[in-house]
Amino acid sequence: MSGTKIVLIALLLALPGVASAQDTPSWVSATPVVTADGFATLQWSMNGDQSISAFRIHEQAPDEQQFLYTDQVEIRLFRKLPGDYRFRVQACIRSPSDYPRCGAPSQPLTLIVQNPSPTQQTALDEPHEP
Repeated sequence: MSGTKIVLIALLLALPGVASAQDTPSWVSATPVVTADGFATLQWSMNGDQSISAFRIHEQAPDEQQFLYTDQVEIRLFRKLPGDYRFRVQACIRSPSDYPRCGAPSQPLTLIVQNPSPTQQTALDEPHEP
């Protein structure tokens, strides 16, 4: 039985992870990002591990929060409602179970949406052909 525990511990230690401070993304976009029309591109950079396979973006909106995933170092978005949105980004790698393992979050970035126009909102709500 003790041999089983040793193997399990060895397997857990062998799993890749994102843990060092140098693996924490830093924002390229100045903070706060202010947009009058609701469109914004948020960008970050990495200085550490080049084996990063994805980024997890944590968004805190006035009434909700969500996680977004991308394999790029930027995200383009549109927010319909005026307000302040806070974002943090984490570098992630896939573990053997295919579940992302993510490092420490970045410093927060604030997106301030002032007042998207109704015509832009309507145009975005309509279906588009690729």
